[in-house]
Amino acid sequence: MENILKNSMHIKYLLHISIGPVQSFIEQARKTQDLFAGSALITLLRIEAMKAIALYLKEKSELDKLEFITPFVANNNELVTDDTLGIDFFDKAKKPAQHLNKLECLISLQDIDVDELRTKTTGAILIFWNTHVDKVCEKWGIDKSTIQDQIATFPTITFLCNRYEDNEVSYAQAFAQQQTVLAGIKRTNSFTQIADGSESGKKCHVDNTFDIRIYRPRRVEYVSVSKGSLDLSDSEKDAIRRKLFAGESLNIITNEERVKIWHLAIGEGLSGISAMKRMVLNEPHSYQSTARIALWRTLKKMQDLRLSEYDAYEELLEKLPHSNDELYFKENLTVQYFNKYEILGKEVVERDVEPFVSAHDALLTKARSIGLSFTKYYAVFKFDGDNSNKWLSGYWLNKPEFTLQEFHTAYSKAQYDFVRELTEKFKSMCASVVYAGEDFLVFFNIEHFAKVLETIYTAYQTQIVLQLYKFKNPLFTEAQFSFSGGITVAHYKEPLQFVLDKTRAMEKLAKQNGRNMISVAALNASGGENNITIPWITRTNKSLYELIEFVLFHLENKTVSSAFLRELARQDRIYRGAMPMNLYSFFYERTVKRAFNEKNSSGVVLTEPERSKLWDHFREIADYLNWCQQSILRFFYLLDFIDRKTHEQ
Repeated sequence: MENILKNSMHIKYLLHISIGPVQSFIEQARKTQDLFAGSALITLLRIEAMKAIALYLKEKSELDKLEFITPFVANNNELVTDDTLGIDFFDKAKKPAQHLNKLECLISLQDIDVDELRTKTTGAILIFWNTHVDKVCEKWGIDKSTIQDQIATFPTITFLCNRYEDNEVSYAQAFAQQQTVLAGIKRTNSFTQIADGSESGKKCHVDNTFDIRIYRPRRVEYVSVSKGSLDLSDSEKDAIRRKLFAGESLNIITNEERVKIWHLAIGEGLSGISAMKRMVLNEPHSYQSTARIALWRTLKKMQDLRLSEYDAYEELLEKLPHSNDELYFKENLTVQYFNKYEILGKEVVERDVEPFVSAHDALLTKARSIGLSFTKYYAVFKFDGDNSNKWLSGYWLNKPEFTLQEFHTAYSKAQYDFVRELTEKFKSMCASVVYAGEDFLVFFNIEHFAKVLETIYTAYQTQIVLQLYKFKNPLFTEAQFSFSGGITVAHYKEPLQFVLDKTRAMEKLAKQNGRNMISVAALNASGGENNITIPWITRTNKSLYELIEFVLFHLENKTVSSAFLRELARQDRIYRGAMPMNLYSFFYERTVKRAFNEKNSSGVVLTEPERSKLWDHFREIADYLNWCQQSILRFFYLLDFIDRKTHEQ
């Protein structure tokens, strides 16, 4: 009888695998390449874990007993038949990195060897990582033993497995137990220094934790440059090691054929970990630099139009030994810049730079004639779902109609569809998803500011809210599927780490001010900052992006003069933000209406009904901001800033 009962029980195993540290790989970045490469690498390691689990069950002819919860997988067979998964770095890195470092799955078998499965899964991750390290060391001519102590600190793998008897509540109990264990595990957000005292030199320019082990010297560090040689003498190598407080473990790179300039810049020092990350993306434009993101729309337009001036300038750049995207801006076409970054690979004088200045002037003149601008600002948006822990715990779940497992599966599928829609639509609007899952990070061109917000918001409504609404318990009126986030608008030369820190701070500010909120900070390169926190939806159910699009459109078309901002600011200073409401509403209406121009940029005269409609929209903006003087001023300052920076030359 016992055997009959035992065989009739449905046994399942809930597996959780996470790979870290995440923040060190992604958000401790010196340039966008570090972000995209870190995201891609952790995703590739997760794919290897998925493959190992699938192959383990295929060997037992039980692949159909495997169900991935996170990430969404349409067909398990792809994991055991596609040999390119996790091998072709460049191709896989272009695909959306959904659920960046987490893997959850169910195995419906009476009995499995958990230790064997753990060994195979973690082994597959480590084999992939070490194989990548070996390939990079061979390509760069690096002795692996000089970086082995650093390499050994990555990755950190968390493997949890809960065995349970399947019923309506057992999955929820197993999930809750895993969350309790995970909460008790010290979350590693960054690497920790090697504790044996061996690291006492200058720190890596990217992770700022490990010593520099790989360095490309500047030409001024070559004593033999005057002799026409780029080979370092022993005394030159010793001088570099002394400067970096490094020993024999320092690898000094001079061969540009082996180590491309976009993987290791001149004067840049990397740890073994950061160098391995850089080599995930093998092409210079498999990621977008901040300069290219700022110019994304303009460069694409010039390519599409096949401008001869653009082709001529591109031809000049292609011949450079050390080209970069910042050379699209005239401010960098100087002797000082060329010498600092060794653009020509030699000491330059004014006449060496003149051909680039002349070609760029011709390009700029042509661009202006067709309405294109060389925008220097870009935007970063970081966001995630509100109250995610409550939703995933099942606190707001409509029970018993739905089980927690059903909700988790649907939640993962909805996120997959959301990321897929964003990735597809962003192709036409100069935006790019760095990573997506529980958190999202997006870079975009500010000329598409309103359109990007609209795309994200509407995709969230159609793919997340509509798909998951049925799981909501109607008794909880406060339960809503929404998301909040932070945006930073910054100059392309602003240190990326500072921009990311500011974006995280804006996201935190949005969360602190409620739910379904967005906080935006505009950083002026000359100093100063303007920020505002506002809800996604107005009290009249109009979306934030609609109001932004409206104001930007009329500022661009000169229907409205931005001069009214100065008058609003003057009155704000006089009354110190405490003008009585009835007086302020009168003053606001008078000031805004005076800003309406007689004609727009096309010379079209505005009719009285059109002017009346304009005022209705501006009044709605004031209503939306609760007639708060500070909020109104900040809102218009932000949009005026975006408008000016979008069209400046």
